[in-house]
Amino acid sequence: MVFFWQDTIDFFFMTLCFQFYKRGDPLKKGIPSYQKIADDIRNDILDGKYPKGSILPSLRVLSHKYGVSRFTINQALEILSGIGIIDIKHGSGCYVCYCDENKSINWLSLFNTSTLPNAWWEQRIKKEQNRTPFIAQTPGLSLDFNTRHILKTALNKAAERIFEQESYETIDIQGLPSLRRIYSEFLRKQGLKVTENELLIVSGGALAISIVFHSLLSCGVNVFHPENFLYNSINKLKDTKANLIPLSIDMEGISSQQLAKYSKLFNNAVLYTEPTGSEPDGVSISMNRKKEILDIIVNSPVPIIENEQKRYYRLTADSVKTFQEMYSDKVIYIDTVANVICPHLQVAAIVAPPLLIQRFCDIKIQLEFHSSAISQLILEEILMSDEFELFLNDLPEKLTGRCDHFEALLKKYCAGILEWERPYAGIYFWLKYNGAANLSAVVESLNCNPAFKLRIQAGKRFVPSDTKHFALCYTNTDVHEIESSILILCEELKNCM
Repeated sequence: MVFFWQDTIDFFFMTLCFQFYKRGDPLKKGIPSYQKIADDIRNDILDGKYPKGSILPSLRVLSHKYGVSRFTINQALEILSGIGIIDIKHGSGCYVCYCDENKSINWLSLFNTSTLPNAWWEQRIKKEQNRTPFIAQTPGLSLDFNTRHILKTALNKAAERIFEQESYETIDIQGLPSLRRIYSEFLRKQGLKVTENELLIVSGGALAISIVFHSLLSCGVNVFHPENFLYNSINKLKDTKANLIPLSIDMEGISSQQLAKYSKLFNNAVLYTEPTGSEPDGVSISMNRKKEILDIIVNSPVPIIENEQKRYYRLTADSVKTFQEMYSDKVIYIDTVANVICPHLQVAAIVAPPLLIQRFCDIKIQLEFHSSAISQLILEEILMSDEFELFLNDLPEKLTGRCDHFEALLKKYCAGILEWERPYAGIYFWLKYNGAANLSAVVESLNCNPAFKLRIQAGKRFVPSDTKHFALCYTNTDVHEIESSILILCEELKNCM
């Protein structure tokens, strides 16, 4: 697919959008020449001048016809290729392969090439990220999950390569080529449809989301999202013209009925999903629900952003297909396998078509050019490790054991004070408090208590009006420290009743 960017960028943080391709007047003022030409050729195809399977005139003929350079004609043809109207075969020609535009996504008019806002705006973003309740860092797994040996081995091997000066000779903005090759092989084993050219390495999951959100920036966009939406807590998002449309959640995931209804009511929409262990309640989208969602997506121009940061924290070993695996043409995928071993590595991957990856590179170079080659080398060594593969295979059983222990302690000390549902995946218990205490104050007090080792976050991080829930991480603390922390939590809540 091919993509082009608009000329202006809106001013706000972390918003998603897609604008869909509409048949326009090729003589309309203000439209770049290549866009006018693309519209003109496209209209000829729709009118039957170039039937499906035929070859478009050569670059020389089109250049003479429109009075522009071959470079401009190439830009126009790339636009048509990007939405699947033509297939460019180098050395052979451009073949018409028109498909039903009501079902296809126009990936080309979604992106913006202009520079990002200046440094003070980026400082506002960082300040927003550091605010409570918005904390983007994933807590990950404690050392008693036996991650230390894998990390230590990878560190030693990466250090040897650094001393040999291997690491800095081939790094580029898209990431170390060797890591992209190994990462893409790893993801293919997980079932994804990806090549190394469709992979962008970035410094952590938060940056991956930021890049995608920046790239999809626009006004008047409809964003379908789970009702417990992490970015509800970011005020900059509330100030934008994007229309956030929550989808209710049941035990099988987001409501396919609501999605079907809204996809007909709203134009220019995108579906944002966290299919596995969505924070904070740990609900995963079932396979049946995914098929229902795809039946809707296939017949509408609604793309999916699939944020799978909790995929490796499943409590069962059952293999569940991703949206990307089932319908890669309409999916942008975010992966953060490095978090499983060490969140501080700050390495994540965006999976998308190659030319969209190049657009993401343009955004990345403005946000953070100096991605750590050392972290990338370490992750490369981890992914090549047989020990890591065994670790991932055993992780569901280990998580289940930790979850059982954690829940048993909750039942022992917190029955009658708290209510909860056991998570299906993810790293949090979503707890409901039945008292009248100010939960935000309780959470703040516990976070300031050095004896309290568990990660805790107030429910308003996910639902701004929620005063009854909080999320408690069960994986980031060694097992022998969990009981004492739960006792501190219960005492704090009892003292407030």
